[in-house]
Amino acid sequence: MGNKNQLPLVSVIIPAYNRAHTIKMTLDSVLNQTYKNYEIIIVDDNSKDNTYEVIKPYLGDKVFYYKNEKNLGGGKSRNVGVEHSNGSILAFLDSDDEWLPEKLEKQVNIFMANEDIALVYTKFYLISETSGKKFVSIETKRLNNDFKSILCNNFIATTSTIAVRREAFLDINGFDDYLKTCQDWDLYIRILKKYKVKGIEEPCVNYYYHTESITGNAQNVINSHIIVNERIDKIIEENNFTPEEIKVIKSCHAERMAHIYAKFKDFKNARKYFIEALKYDKKNKKALKHLLASCLGDKIYFKLKKTK
Repeated sequence: MGNKNQLPLVSVIIPAYNRAHTIKMTLDSVLNQTYKNYEIIIVDDNSKDNTYEVIKPYLGDKVFYYKNEKNLGGGKSRNVGVEHSNGSILAFLDSDDEWLPEKLEKQVNIFMANEDIALVYTKFYLISETSGKKFVSIETKRLNNDFKSILCNNFIATTSTIAVRREAFLDINGFDDYLKTCQDWDLYIRILKKYKVKGIEEPCVNYYYHTESITGNAQNVINSHIIVNERIDKIIEENNFTPEEIKVIKSCHAERMAHIYAKFKDFKNARKYFIEALKYDKKNKKALKHLLASCLGDKIYFKLKKTK
């Protein structure tokens, strides 16, 4: 990153689509950061509401706005934001999330002290927009190795938590905008294949969700996960994984597919994949727990899923 005494410029990339009702909160959370050497790149993904009118008062020396001529999706919009940015560190923030004040400062401190670290992520708060209940994210590493663990599950999670060195992001060609979902998980897999990452244990992001919401096209979600799983299978073939590691990874994939089907309330297929997960790895307690919960009704399953 050059001179260690020189504070690096952080480019904050915010993709937005019809977020007039939330983006003010998001922007204010960046402006309230204790770390001040940043620029904000907003990429409006062809919004149909008054997102621009809300953003307009913020525009100036540090806040820049670009609008896609057509809707391109989150992954492509983030790549567009990077193309318009100048920072040696890239940080991504969804337009309905918010950062806690010291988020960037903590990440930059790690980058400056560790030249071999390419990506820094944080834990985050899951906050229900309907009830206000707050949980700390608890995604865990399934294997004793960062790269092998990311093949099991997306323990880094939302892109709103990450900051990544620009050269590493460009080296792996950024987000794969062909994928309809899973762009974040796919990005982390490719980064961890070549680089080191580091996590911050305390939550630095507020991630808001609708308790009862079911979003996205089910088939798009399923297809994207199939593509990523196939890419992981290829990685396994090309590397020296132990039979036990392969079982754990395969079990995690089946468990993840089960949760996707359950998200869309297809519990017949969900139970099929939970059973498959247990066939691969009888020690997968989470798969067993959620299989049993899915048999007791969707309310019990979803309650257990949130608290894990």
